[in-house]
Amino acid sequence: MNKLAKYIIIAVSVALIGFLVWYFSEIVWYLLISAVIFLIGKPLATLLTSFSIKKFKIPNWLASAITLLAIFSAIGLVVFFLSPIIIRIVSNIGQLDFDKLLVNISEPFTKFNYRLTTLFPALGEDFRVEAYILAQIKESTSISLFTRAFSSITSFTVDLAIGIFSVVFISFFFLQERNLVGNMLNAIVPDKYEVNMKRALSSAENLLRRYFAGIFIESILITILNTIGLYFIAGFDFDLAVMAAFASGVLNVIPYVGPLTGELLGVMAGIVTHYSTPDAGPVLPFVLIIFGVMLTTQLIDNYLFQPFIYSSSVKAHPLEIFIVILIAGYVGGVIGMLVAIPAYTVIRVFAGEFLSHFKIVQRLTKNIKGVGDGASDEAGLPNNEEK
Repeated sequence: MNKLAKYIIIAVSVALIGFLVWYFSEIVWYLLISAVIFLIGKPLATLLTSFSIKKFKIPNWLASAITLLAIFSAIGLVVFFLSPIIIRIVSNIGQLDFDKLLVNISEPFTKFNYRLTTLFPALGEDFRVEAYILAQIKESTSISLFTRAFSSITSFTVDLAIGIFSVVFISFFFLQERNLVGNMLNAIVPDKYEVNMKRALSSAENLLRRYFAGIFIESILITILNTIGLYFIAGFDFDLAVMAAFASGVLNVIPYVGPLTGELLGVMAGIVTHYSTPDAGPVLPFVLIIFGVMLTTQLIDNYLFQPFIYSSSVKAHPLEIFIVILIAGYVGGVIGMLVAIPAYTVIRVFAGEFLSHFKIVQRLTKNIKGVGDGASDEAGLPNNEEK
């Protein structure tokens, strides 16, 4: 009976925590983003506080402020660099001759339209897939869309300002008091589990830092490969090639869905820019070249970059990662897929420390044993043995 009551209490506690996370999801997002910034900025903050000139040593608050300034300056430089390219693409969309584009792409689609209307007579003999696509593009680039977007810009600006302030504020204290999370969690667990909590936090931090570093390197490599391919093979202008490649690199952090979205954006950007010039050629070969370049990059990523990053950084089998991403996508959509691997990593680490008596947990966590050993001092977590 005592064991049953224990399981009931655990189930109710998990359900309550899940409800609170859902209800305060916006605040949870602020905390998660701040945690990522903390993981990225902690090495720099630690390095700054280790410097000393004679008797002067950089205090924690100043090191935290410099670290945040460096991170947001890097983000600002990226935005500053990409803004002119985005403005140019938007300008090209406004100058695009949709009628001319329709004429150019109609011929390659003739046989496709015939087969489509044969298979699906309900579409009607006059159905043209290229006309439907262009109608959607026209609608998405209409003045009314920009008017609606402009009307909501005030609300968006306020929400964005609140979000940025919250993230900066939380990140600052995470960086200033690097053992803050460890102390908070140790305060709510029984004394006999403090060592387990310390090990779990240390292991989770190390694995997540490896994962985010790997994702960052992967995005850079994809950006470089796509820039080279789009510039030298597809014939993009250099700034447009960088823009399309950077978008594909950023979107690639979303498993499976992100790469496809990046390829579609690359094709759309190429078509818009290509047909804004008066001497535009046939569209189909151009589209195939763009797809070929970005698909080649994606294959290199799938068979070279991802197995190394996912398997080495989070210590999980590729099939295991795939199943987790599918479940997360079904439950939470794109956002679920985005946070699936970090969340699963943390769950595995804590399960390995507190539920290691279950056989399935032992199998799933056997590769992460010892990841956090010897790292507790670096993690800034209180050491139970020092009491």
